[in-house]
Amino acid sequence: KTYLSDPLAIFKIWEGGLGILGGLVGGILGVYVFCKICKIRFSNLLYIAVPVIPLAQACGRLGNWFNGELYGTKTNLPWGLDISRGKYQATVFYHPTFLYEIIWDLLIFVILILIFSVHNFTRIKAYLSLPVYLALYTFGRFWIEQIRTDTSEYWLGLRLNSWFILAIFVVSVSGIMFIWLKKSILVKKK
Repeated sequence: KTYLSDPLAIFKIWEGGLGILGGLVGGILGVYVFCKICKIRFSNLLYIAVPVIPLAQACGRLGNWFNGELYGTKTNLPWGLDISRGKYQATVFYHPTFLYEIIWDLLIFVILILIFSVHNFTRIKAYLSLPVYLALYTFGRFWIEQIRTDTSEYWLGLRLNSWFILAIFVVSVSGIMFIWLKKSILVKKK
């Protein structure tokens, strides 16, 4: 059974789990709805929450090590992962894609903290925080996705996750450009 043949199966999280990309999109939409209901400025909440999301993601990726999942293709690199977990002698090693993502997430965390320091708050920066995070995350995640070996469906030669990642990247970069252009127009009007 595939999501293409049964699209409603996407919502059956009890049959598999929720991926980080779906969690991010769902979480962002949930926070937006929460802000509208509680009459809280969405940009303010974004500015506070977005920089720590990659830190939380990095911590969450540690679970992939403990679960022995989400490793990549075979490798001869010195940091290759022994997935035998001591059950038999390891002769094949794999890319630790979750470790690559942990490192990428920590780098994004540092970049976001430097860019979106609380001491330099502006409304434009608040609106930029989410698309900048999403553009950075999806940029790295796209490359990591190419060496993952977990089950995935393919469309036009790419994993479906890769297509979703590309779409988020394009929307994020477009959002950054739109916000930056709007800022430039507002500054010129003054």
